Amino acid sequence: MHKEVVPIPTLKSGESTYTYMPAQTIEDIATAMRRVVMEHSTRFALVKITLLFDGEKGNRLKHTPAMQQSMHYFLADIRALVRRTDPVFLLQNVMYFVLPTADINGGLLVQERLWEALLWRIHNKEASMLAPCRIHAGYAAYPEPCQDIYQCINAAGTVCRSFDFSPVVGKDDGGAQDKELPALARKLGIPYLTSLPRQLPSQVWQLVSPHLACELRCYPLGHERDVLTVAVSDPQNKQVIERLCQETGLRIFPVLTHPHELQMVLEHLALVSQ
Repeated sequence: MHKEVVPIPTLKSGESTYTYMPAQTIEDIATAMRRVVMEHSTRFALVKITLLFDGEKGNRLKHTPAMQQSMHYFLADIRALVRRTDPVFLLQNVMYFVLPTADINGGLLVQERLWEALLWRIHNKEASMLAPCRIHAGYAAYPEPCQDIYQCINAAGTVCRSFDFSPVVGKDDGGAQDKELPALARKLGIPYLTSLPRQLPSQVWQLVSPHLACELRCYPLGHERDVLTVAVSDPQNKQVIERLCQETGLRIFPVLTHPHELQMVLEHLALVSQ
């Protein structure tokens, strides 16, 4: 027998009440999307964000109470970044944001807003919450370019944004350093990223120009409120952090990455900015 989707207790944000709903299957989300088309708008965008935790085996995830609590914690924090009337769902370890009246460009804008806020929350989570080892995000829109509800859901599963918080041990170019860097990150209380995205929102580069990034050997990742998240190979270099503060007027949250990975993204940046 199919289970109805039941709203969880509401989340207060100022004077508005924000809710999200647990889904049992993808069909629950597809049904909500059809309802949006019939009752509210002939078009919508969809943003899908997946959090992956340690303990996965293939595509199966062991759903522990701690993992479920952490998923609710992260979703509760970013829920207010979309409209109160937007249907939001949590299906195991995946968040779905249905955005009535939005087109594909609106989906992209909301994805970027949610992505930056989620990164910030993961970096500054409460100690009792689990941190994901990887996160993915994607977006799509109906009826353009996707002409079918399930096609839209599948398209939102195409990864546009991805971060891997898990250290990779045993690289040919890393050796002992690959083992030392995650330990250093844990000691400093900051994330260690093994890979960095090659494409970033244009507003990030309005804060840190490609020239400045190459000069300081840093790579901006996201901007949320008054904090700029920046990947560096030496987070203890106070001169770089202070210079970034002066240039941007923001507080700097450093993220540790491998020097080789930083070199790769800066070389890519130099090529595309010519």
